[in-house]
Amino acid sequence: MSVASDAAPAFAVTATAPASAVAAFLRTHPPFDRMPEAQVERLAAAARIRYCPPGHTLLSPDDGPPSHVLVVQRGRVERQVPSAWANPGDADEPLQAGELFPVTAVLDRRPVAYTYRAIGDVFCHEIDGDTFRAVVAESPPLQAFCSQRLRAMLEQSRSALQARYNEASSGEQSMTTALSELIGRAPLGCLPDTPVAAVLATMRRERIGCMVVVDADARPVGIFTERDVVDRAALDRLDRAAPISALMTAGVHALAHDATVGDAVLCMVRHSIRHVVVVRDGRFAGVVSQRDVFALQRVSFFRVAQRIDGAGDIDALAAAAGDIRKLARNLLAQGVAAEPLTRFVSELNDRVVQRVLAMVSALHAVDEVAFAWIALGSEGRSEQTIATDQDNGIAFVPPEGTDDIEPLRARLVAFARAANAALDRCGFPLCRGEIMAGNPRWCLSVDEWRGLFDDWLRNPVPQALLSASIFFDLRPIGAAPPQVVALCDGLADAAPARKAFLQAMARNALETRPPLGWFGGLTGSGRGERPDAIDLKLHGARIFVDAARILALAHGIAETGTAARLHALAERGVLPRDEAEAAIDAFHILQQLRLRLQFGDPAGVAGNPNAVLPEVLNTFDRRVLKEALVQARRLQQRLAADYQV
Repeated sequence: MSVASDAAPAFAVTATAPASAVAAFLRTHPPFDRMPEAQVERLAAAARIRYCPPGHTLLSPDDGPPSHVLVVQRGRVERQVPSAWANPGDADEPLQAGELFPVTAVLDRRPVAYTYRAIGDVFCHEIDGDTFRAVVAESPPLQAFCSQRLRAMLEQSRSALQARYNEASSGEQSMTTALSELIGRAPLGCLPDTPVAAVLATMRRERIGCMVVVDADARPVGIFTERDVVDRAALDRLDRAAPISALMTAGVHALAHDATVGDAVLCMVRHSIRHVVVVRDGRFAGVVSQRDVFALQRVSFFRVAQRIDGAGDIDALAAAAGDIRKLARNLLAQGVAAEPLTRFVSELNDRVVQRVLAMVSALHAVDEVAFAWIALGSEGRSEQTIATDQDNGIAFVPPEGTDDIEPLRARLVAFARAANAALDRCGFPLCRGEIMAGNPRWCLSVDEWRGLFDDWLRNPVPQALLSASIFFDLRPIGAAPPQVVALCDGLADAAPARKAFLQAMARNALETRPPLGWFGGLTGSGRGERPDAIDLKLHGARIFVDAARILALAHGIAETGTAARLHALAERGVLPRDEAEAAIDAFHILQQLRLRLQFGDPAGVAGNPNAVLPEVLNTFDRRVLKEALVQARRLQQRLAADYQV
């Protein structure tokens, strides 16, 4: 059916359409493009096409449960936000071609929560609700899309990226592999009372490097490795008839069978272990070793970490640090999600920092000083992308009875300036705002830091709010004196009582709005040489970071990572779980796109590693970006409601 725009009727019209044409249209949009042909054709056969004139109300909460799911074929549909959720007249981002609604209302057989109106002439494919529910029941892609829409779109975006880089990353598809796929043999364990001699004989016969010790319910309670044979059995000359419980390392680092190789890599590196125990429902299911992971990768996390740890001077360390970028690109090509990828980058960057500190401290005699190197900003949140500069400080504990701490500060500042310069050589540019440990302003005793934080909380002037957005995402790198750990954790205890400060932070955060237009599509940030570009850091990811920080501080949550804060807010009931999960998925979408831009995606802007040109993105990526920014706006709406700003 076609209706000429100059002769369109003033009322809705429904007509039949060829099922083949409907199916062809559906296959060009998610989630239908991932569904079997027969399922798409079944939906198409149950569809009619519906025309709605400008201003026509397609659905409203007063209509009762909807009988059809609609897929926009042409035009835009306004989704009016209820006045109880936002300011009267506020409208959500319009739905455009390929978007389907109202999925949840049809599945739950309840009225819609929004009012849907046509913006201009609108054509929709109307799919019978009974048929739609039946296909959902048998279609995993459609189920995933309906229950976790943003997550499904994120997975599809990652799959498309992986396919794009598939040839270049051949042989590197490992970090997203489930641990269950690496277990090549039945689990081999022993009970705690098994004699040492029997365990050694089994390890020799089976040619295995460790033995997992389990209780009567097959739950791991310890591990005995080849290293234990040398360090304990040989040196201590223990009785070979003694039970293995006398030599084992009590407790194990275990991961679930559906955890990924990437999770195992992080676990091994962080805990300096060579074996990760795999469990299924808490019971021993197998072991994954460093050797298993090495075999899967040409440019491996372990090799990069070993080069960093083994670097003998700053030049060698700088060369090793350069491999972090190569590894990150390979991981992105493998389809590794943004959250673990940024964790990998942050973990390796931490190792570079610790190696620099070890090298520089040998020249500045600060080993006897109780201090910690403090990571701030994105590094403090473990959310570093490739394009990142330094944000750091020092917190130190003066020796008891010290009256004048200035000589100690001077020593630490000299040390820190040398460390900042070395990190710059390793690819971490100096901070233009001089938020670095080498600046005496940020080389402070624990008491000075505590006083500064307290002053910011009591006096929310603009500079305090700006500082809080950087310094309140802090964590020590490496070992830290207990006083420094208490300082970092103490913010969660002090902040909830500072209502005026939190409200001022919320007001400040709401000054940055997501670049969404009223009448469809994305809008540029309006800055610089390319006002049509969107800065995904300043006008995207930052919105989630700011909102999560404010809400976490308000509820005494000590986590610093954005996703971890949102998870914790859901656990405490501050945010509905589905709202928190949607915000986390949206944040990861933005982080993933930022990483793509930093590796030369053609939609990027020269000179700004975080800027994207929406018109250069393909249709699907534009849609995913819009969905992520819509979630940013919803999170801001909650912030505005909570703090009445």
